[in-house]
Amino acid sequence: MSNNYKHDHYQYLNIIEHGKTLEIKLNRPDKLNAVNMEMLEELWLVVSGLNYDVDTRVVIISGTGNAFCAGLDLEGPLADGANLNNKQRMHIQKRLSRLLKLVYELPQATIAIASGAACGFGLGIMCACDLRYGSETMKANAAFIRLGFTGCDMGVSYFLPRIIGSTAANEMMLTGRFYDAKRLMSNGFLADIVEEEKLEETALTAARDMLRNSPMGLRLTKEGIRINSNAQSLEAALALEDRQQILSGYSTDQMTALMAFLSKSEPEFKDD
Repeated sequence: MSNNYKHDHYQYLNIIEHGKTLEIKLNRPDKLNAVNMEMLEELWLVVSGLNYDVDTRVVIISGTGNAFCAGLDLEGPLADGANLNNKQRMHIQKRLSRLLKLVYELPQATIAIASGAACGFGLGIMCACDLRYGSETMKANAAFIRLGFTGCDMGVSYFLPRIIGSTAANEMMLTGRFYDAKRLMSNGFLADIVEEEKLEETALTAARDMLRNSPMGLRLTKEGIRINSNAQSLEAALALEDRQQILSGYSTDQMTALMAFLSKSEPEFKDD
């Protein structure tokens, strides 16, 4: 697949290239970036394209306006379940949930930056990313239970206990309460709280630090963290690490990284 997905015109997404870093900006500010069917399909196109994009190494997901993502749009097909049959309902449900699986499994390192609300599906997007930053205005909740559904949706029951621990995750999913940025920072959900106008630069600084590492090293570290978070044993985790160290350690870029480290210079990687 070509990289044309970066340059297509999207109605509800802004795609911004920062060199080897790509920013996906949700763009329905008048609806607090709530996801409708059109935005969902646009996200599928972009995330699917990223799976085959060997040039992009870091992905940032952000929102336009006063919110990250307030969840699903409560108007239109996504909220019209009463007029759909079970086959149609399940198709939409899986389309939403599998998108977050695609985000989680992207080969690129992923960073979510948020101000304002990150609710329901928006919380799921943040959970699926590797790193999260928020502004002082950020707040998040597992909104599903407040709408008469279960608190377990969009992978949140899988992601959240792994990120903030079972007790805090249980409280969040069972009550539907909002957590503010300070609470999210204290339980490890956010890496840092920064001023709203500095969110993007904070993410880009983290991305630049990631890009100082070899492309293979970055990809395999992302993969190792994802797979070993579910490792059945220490032996299984070590076996994967051993394989990855040999794969990355005998590449051309490993020597480039070593020489740059010793000479205190910026490495020029060839991704081989």
